[in-house]
Amino acid sequence: MPPNAIGTVTVHPCSGCRCRSRTHSTSRTPRPRSATLTQRGRIARSDSGVVARLRAAGAVMPGKTNVPEFCQSATSDNLLGPDTGNPWDISRTPGGSSGGAAASVGAGLAAIALGSDGGGSIRIPAAFCGLVGFKPTTGLCPDERGFRAMTDFVTAGPLAWTVDDARLMVNVLAEQTLVRRTSPTLRIAYCARPDGRPVDPAVADRLAAVAATLSDLGHDVVATDVPIEGWNEIFGPLVLDDELRERGHLLEQPELLTPYERSTLRAATTLRSADVASARESLTDFRRRIDGFLHRFDAVLAPTVATVAFPHGERPKTIDGVDVDWLWGAFPFTSPFNVAGTPAITLPAGTSDGLPIGAQLVTARGRDADLLNLAESLEAALGFDYTPLRDRWADHPAAPQPVPVP
Repeated sequence: MPPNAIGTVTVHPCSGCRCRSRTHSTSRTPRPRSATLTQRGRIARSDSGVVARLRAAGAVMPGKTNVPEFCQSATSDNLLGPDTGNPWDISRTPGGSSGGAAASVGAGLAAIALGSDGGGSIRIPAAFCGLVGFKPTTGLCPDERGFRAMTDFVTAGPLAWTVDDARLMVNVLAEQTLVRRTSPTLRIAYCARPDGRPVDPAVADRLAAVAATLSDLGHDVVATDVPIEGWNEIFGPLVLDDELRERGHLLEQPELLTPYERSTLRAATTLRSADVASARESLTDFRRRIDGFLHRFDAVLAPTVATVAFPHGERPKTIDGVDVDWLWGAFPFTSPFNVAGTPAITLPAGTSDGLPIGAQLVTARGRDADLLNLAESLEAALGFDYTPLRDRWADHPAAPQPVPVP
């Protein structure tokens, strides 16, 4: 965005805004890159594209925040130090991979944070920490010279208190203005259990309440399934192919790697070129299928995460009485929309036992402004209560403030 001139003072879009970037973001800050022992002591010599644009817009970068090693987990633990705590309950995970970014905003250490989302890495921690997390359309916010992982699916984006703040950052990252307009009446697909996956009853109840709120706002809300089957057969091979190409050599020193990164790289060594080729061919078909679905519907409402934040190191083994796997059990609802390339946003929709629950909205590729406009109207209607978090972290200068409700 161009700066605004007020008299003789130039005011940039993010002037004075304290913005945290996560550790993998390439910026001139003396902290180990990518949360790994293999790069201890290395400092980037220049900023990547998104960081440079934020600095040029007046953002102040006081430091980097924690991520899992090479961003390869949905929780923010690595070998460099303790796990990142959730600001609502520090004994629980903030999610990942932008978990430190979410925690820093939630605890009032920053007004907004820069994340990136290759499989849910903005939306998962935003949901766990009661924030707005926005993944733009793939390609809208390029990150020149940035960290390379999940390159078919990843995009930079904000973690923020409000949709308005998220829009401000995206305008800077995309170097264009996503115009605010009153959201028209929309036809919204309400999918309570995408891909037939189990959802914690408290999460399901809050999502149903969000669907009712959207209906009260005048939208046509239709309960239906979203055709996301087969997403993991695309996502898995293409992510592993990236990891093997970029970091396969690190298996020469496996003792320096976390168990999850070792497992990822070892799985990548078994990948066949035919698997990658098939996944890339299926990617085009998958995106066409979702494009067709979003031609019939203006938006999708779905869970962001299947549970609330869980204690460190205790991923759920069952959800709503159904056995789930370690990797995807709590987190099956974000990656399909990375594969689709669509914009997606999570909003805080309520709490269960004092922990936030996120609701995810999705629109067609390129309809980022429409998604933000819909999310902003829903945000105002939901009126999420930040009082418990404000009280806990009130001494921090960027402590959360309530979203105005008309």
